[in-house]
Amino acid sequence: MLPSRRMSTVTEDEIRSLGSLARLQLSDTEVAQLKTDLVGILEHMDALKEVDTEGVVPMSHVLGTVGHLRSDVVLASLPTDDALAASPAHADGLFSVPAILPPGSNK
Repeated sequence: MLPSRRMSTVTEDEIRSLGSLARLQLSDTEVAQLKTDLVGILEHMDALKEVDTEGVVPMSHVLGTVGHLRSDVVLASLPTDDALAASPAHADGLFSVPAILPPGSNK
């Protein structure tokens, strides 16, 4: 765990250092705006630390729901002849598409 410190203290040098690590060239105006934004975020996090969460069960999803998948049911598909009839080119029961790799590159 990180040492307890008021996280809302951020210096412009720290902002510039983070910008450098992210390979960003920040103007003085951008540094000032990012400092304001980051201080606000960190103050909010400090406020959240004060909330009593004793006895609160951890959640994995805010709505308490899980993904619902449809049943895997076999359905009739489009007949091959109909699918091929709608394609611009086909041969031997297969779709024909332009080659994207040079000849012999699949070896």
